[in-house]
Amino acid sequence: MIKIVTKQSFVFPKKESRRDILLIGLVHGFILIFYYYALIKLSVSLAVLLMYTAPLWMLFFAHWLIGEKLSWRALLTTGLGFVGIILVSLANIDLIATTPLALVAVLMASLGFAFVYVMIKRIPYSAIDVTIFRDSIAFP
Repeated sequence: MIKIVTKQSFVFPKKESRRDILLIGLVHGFILIFYYYALIKLSVSLAVLLMYTAPLWMLFFAHWLIGEKLSWRALLTTGLGFVGIILVSLANIDLIATTPLALVAVLMASLGFAFVYVMIKRIPYSAIDVTIFRDSIAFP
C-alpha cells in the first residue's frame, strides 16, 4: 500500500539477496512463535523486558555478520544494560523458575530480532521492500 501511495516501484530481489531474505523471513516467523508463546506463559512485563534485549544483542551480531568494530564503550554500556535487565528481572524470579521454557523462548525471539535487524542492513533494498519480502515469508 505504501508503495502505491508513494508511487514507488516494487523491486523483486536479485538472486544474490534471495537467500538472505528467505533466511530473514524464516527467522522472523520463528520469532513470532517464540514471542507469543512467552507472552502466554510469562507476565507481559517480563516478556517485553526480555524481548527488548534485542538492541544489546545487535552489537555482537553486527560485529560478527557485517564487521562493525566493537569499542570498549559499546561493550561497557551493553554490559550495564544486561546488568540492569537482570536486576529488574529479579522481581519475577518465581515466574522465571517455574517457566524456563518460556524464558528460553523469549530470549530466542530477542536474539532472532537482533539477527534480523543486522541482516537487513546487508540487503541493498529499501526497508519497505525488505518488510514486504520478510512478511510474505513469515506469514504464509
